[in-house]
Amino acid sequence: MTRPMWISLTGLVLAATLFGVMMGLRAVPPTEGEIIDSLAALYVAETGGSPTDCHAVPSELNGVRLVLICTPQGGETRLYPVNDWGVMVEFDASLTAGEPQT
Repeated sequence: MTRPMWISLTGLVLAATLFGVMMGLRAVPPTEGEIIDSLAALYVAETGGSPTDCHAVPSELNGVRLVLICTPQGGETRLYPVNDWGVMVEFDASLTAGEPQT
C-alpha cells in the first residue's frame, strides 16, 4: 500500500471509531440520581417548592423505573413516574399503594 492509502484508511478507521463511541454513549440510560435531580427541578419550576419536598421510590410496575413523590408542607402530593430513560409515563396512582416507601 502507498502512503496516501494508509493515511486514508487510518482516517476512515478513526472516524468509524469516533462515531461508534458517540453512539455507544448515547445508549447509556441516565442514573437514578440524574433522573431524581431533573424531576425535582421540574417540580420546583412547576410549584416553586423545594427539592427537599421530594423522595423517590423504586417501582415494580412494568415500564416504570422510579416514582418521584413530592409532598410540600400542607400541600397536595405530586407523583412523577418515569421509565428507564427518565421519561415520564402515565400510570394509575392507586397501583403504588402496596409499594415500599424507602
